[in-house]
Amino acid sequence: MADIVAQVAKYLAEKTGKGYGSVVFYYQMPDSVDECVVVQRNRSNVSVPVQIDADVHSIRVAARAATSDAAYKLAEDMWHALLADTETDAGFIQLDDTYAQVALYDKPQWNTQDQQGRKVFDFTAKLITKRL
Repeated sequence: MADIVAQVAKYLAEKTGKGYGSVVFYYQMPDSVDECVVVQRNRSNVSVPVQIDADVHSIRVAARAATSDAAYKLAEDMWHALLADTETDAGFIQLDDTYAQVALYDKPQWNTQDQQGRKVFDFTAKLITKRL
């Protein structure tokens, strides 16, 4: 079973038509690529209600590009990809090993500018999956 965060990165790459490992990355952004997205485990603790047999994962999705508009558009594309697979599966996405219920905390927001002047927008989300 692959790491759930890596599965989300692969899902986003497929859903948006961006390449996994060339535009969408898991864990870390390479310096050599100007326009890219990274999916990381968020540091915030998320509690699991004791009544359910589930895992809760908090993730951060960050998009970087040369301009603010391009970085926001890239982040927004990722945000929309996490909304749902289809109209009938609203709030759920299908990953390799399971379905995940996604709760997006906010729209993409300005985060930072790196040393090379590239802009970064990010957002966070909570995923609830069946305990595997």
